[in-house]
Amino acid sequence: MSGFAAKPATIGRMKRIFSLLVSALLLLGSTQATAAASPLPGIDVSQWQGSIDWSKVGNSDVEFVIIRATHGDYVDTHYALNSAAATSEGIPWTAYSYADPRKKEGTAIEQADLFVATAGLTRGNILPVLDLETTGGLGRNRLQTWVSQWLRRVQNKTGAKAIIYTSPSFWTSAMGDTRRFAERGHKLWIAHWGVRRPTVPAGNWGGRGWSFWQWTSDGSVSGIQGRVDKNRFNGSRIGPRYRIR
Repeated sequence: MSGFAAKPATIGRMKRIFSLLVSALLLLGSTQATAAASPLPGIDVSQWQGSIDWSKVGNSDVEFVIIRATHGDYVDTHYALNSAAATSEGIPWTAYSYADPRKKEGTAIEQADLFVATAGLTRGNILPVLDLETTGGLGRNRLQTWVSQWLRRVQNKTGAKAIIYTSPSFWTSAMGDTRRFAERGHKLWIAHWGVRRPTVPAGNWGGRGWSFWQWTSDGSVSGIQGRVDKNRFNGSRIGPRYRIR
C-alpha cells in the first residue's frame, strides 16, 4: 500500500499555520484572562456633584456607584434622587455615611440610626459604607469604640457588615493601625490617589487586601459636571459576598 508524502514546502506552510493558530488561541486566552481580572470601574457621589444626568452615567463605563446618604446627623439633599435614578438605570449601588465622631455618648448610635433610615438599603444592594476621615477630637481608643458602635448598630439593623472607607495615613495615625475590624470581616474601601497601587494599612487589612479603591478625586464621567471620585472594585463582578442578603 502506497502512502501520501507531503512536499517539504507544504509541511513548512502547515507548521506556520499551526503556529499562528496556537499563538492566536494563547493571545485570546490571555486577553480574556486579563479582562476577567480587570477591576470594575465605579464612582462615588454626593450633593456636591449637583444635578446628575443619570441616563448618561448609565451609558458610560460606570459599573457601580456609592452615594452619600448622611453626614453625621445631616441628610444629603440629593440622596433620594440619586439613589432612585441609579436604581432606574440598573446601576448597582450602595449608600455611605460620612462619620462625624463626637465626644458626646450615643452619637454613633444616633448617626447609625439616621443612616439606616435614610439609606433604605435592601437585599441586593452593595454593602453599606462608613466613611471615616475625621476623629472629632477622639483619641485612638475612643475612636475605635465609636466606630465599633456605629458598625454594630448598622449590622443589627440591616444584617450587613459595613465596608470601611479610609486612607492609609488616617487609619495608621488615628486608628492605631488596628486589625480588629478586618478580623471581624469588615471590607476595606481605601482612598489613595496618584499611585499605581494603594498602600493597605492594618497588615494588608489582615491579609485580605482592599475591596474598593478610590484612586482619584479628579475624574470625569459623562453626565456629571466637574470632577468626580473614581473607584475600582477588586474583581470582575460584585458578587454575593459584597451585597446585602
